[in-house]
Amino acid sequence: MQRKPFVWTIEEGEGGILVVFSGDLDERCNLAEFPALRGVVTFDLAGVTRVTSGGVTRWIRLLRGLEGVTELVFVRCSVPVVTQLNMVRGFQGQGVVRSFYAPYACDATGEEQDVLLTPDQIQDVSTAPPVSSDEGELTLNDLPRRYFAFLFNSRR
Repeated sequence: MQRKPFVWTIEEGEGGILVVFSGDLDERCNLAEFPALRGVVTFDLAGVTRVTSGGVTRWIRLLRGLEGVTELVFVRCSVPVVTQLNMVRGFQGQGVVRSFYAPYACDATGEEQDVLLTPDQIQDVSTAPPVSSDEGELTLNDLPRRYFAFLFNSRR
């Protein structure tokens, strides 16, 4: 498996700061070089392709160092990010998840597709929202109770 370097871009706008991450969050990423941020910050995590235990440690350290951030929002969390949100206490820090990808598969063709969802679409941890494609119905490729657990754990 070829490693994809963990990189980010930062854009400032009227609504705050947008940070777009991509690549493998692993022990080789250098988050110590991450700049100090202030105010409302949105992390777009769609491009995060892999997360290792070494990356988790660096990520949590990064989140703890965001002292000037008044609001932290996570959008378009990739499937590997959701896996960590479910497994690692502190991976979310003070961030609020506004959207995330869920792995679905087409019952007719077996084709897999990541579907963008919002927390509002998940009313019950045991049921995945219905998704259709041109070929037919898509089914969540995981147990809803396990995949959506991070949403209900953070609502407590």
